[in-house]
Amino acid sequence: MGESFLASRPRGEVVCGASGDELKSAKFSGLEGGGSDHSRHRSVSDVLEKLCRRAGFPHRADVVGEFAAVVPHGRRESFSGEVRERRVCVPDFLFGAWKEGRAKRSVLAELKLLSCCPSRYKTGRASGGARAVEARARGLQGDYERKAGGADRKFCGVQQGEVGPVLAKLRSFGAVKGLVFGAWGEASQGVHELVQQLAERKAETAPGPHFSKSGVVLGPEAVKGLFVSQLRKEVSCGVASIVL
Repeated sequence: MGESFLASRPRGEVVCGASGDELKSAKFSGLEGGGSDHSRHRSVSDVLEKLCRRAGFPHRADVVGEFAAVVPHGRRESFSGEVRERRVCVPDFLFGAWKEGRAKRSVLAELKLLSCCPSRYKTGRASGGARAVEARARGLQGDYERKAGGADRKFCGVQQGEVGPVLAKLRSFGAVKGLVFGAWGEASQGVHELVQQLAERKAETAPGPHFSKSGVVLGPEAVKGLFVSQLRKEVSCGVASIVL
């Protein structure tokens, strides 16, 4: 507490507070990924991936190479190199059976962890009345579209304002799901939606019948509700031990 350090973002000398949030949210030039705290991100990703595996929910983590196939063959090696070095268009998750109504589709999701810093936790009118985790989640689609558009212009010869193959591929998945956890353990709507998806999958595949504490056979919705409660506890405890 009270110790200062030099960071590339925010630029210059930063004084570390009692909670260490300034250090966790800072970036440092010359380090992989900008030097931000990737160990927490990896640990939370592992928690979510474990829950997906246990639920039998089709998924891929650290989705490298998903967009390479749409890049012209002669530029794929250069594109793949940029993906490896700068993590361009590398979603944290691809979920292969996301239910929307009666249909299932593949969707992309991005995991973000917020530290307690003024750029994320705004007060008064600056917040616009939005929770920090939801504000961050809403910005992810724009972040990805800017990266995809940049890749199209650099590797596919697409002009500014045109929709190239990388951006079209991105949009084919629909909106990027934001799995955002805040500095106090709060979660975005995308996290709650994932819990619902996993619970429904478990309810469909878990061998039954399932009984209440009083011995009554539970119906499908009650079984799903049971798994929702269990998963919420697992997510809350697993993530809180990492981010708090």
